[in-house]
Amino acid sequence: MLYTGAKQINLQIPPSLSGQSSAQMVVTADSASSAPFTVALTAVAPAIFTPGVLNQDNTLNSPANPAPLGTILQIFLTGMPDSGAIATVTIQNRSLVPLYAGAAPGLLASSRSMWPCRRICRA
Repeated sequence: MLYTGAKQINLQIPPSLSGQSSAQMVVTADSASSAPFTVALTAVAPAIFTPGVLNQDNTLNSPANPAPLGTILQIFLTGMPDSGAIATVTIQNRSLVPLYAGAAPGLLASSRSMWPCRRICRA
C-alpha cells in the first residue's frame, strides 16, 4: 500500500500477478471486509501523463507555449516496467537521448510502474 485515505487507496499491483487478466481484491478496515471485487489487469505500457510535458521553465508545453529549440523538455510518464527499461523519445522522426531518466523529484517513486517518472530531453 502506498497511500490510504477516507475515500482512496493507492497500491502497487504485485509483480506475481504478471500475465493475469484479472484478480480478486478484498478491502479490510477495522476487521470488516468488503465483498470480493474483480480488478481488471493489463500488461505494463508506458503513457504520458496529461498534462505531462513541461518546458525548461516549468511551464506547460502546448502549441501556444512551445519549447524553444535547444531547451529542455520534461516528460512525466507512468507505466514503466520494473525491469529498468529506458524509454526512447521520438519527436518528428528524430530520436532524442534523455539527459535524465528516473523518478520525478519530490513525488512518490516507490514504483516506477505506478508513479510518475521523469524524462528530460533537449528539444
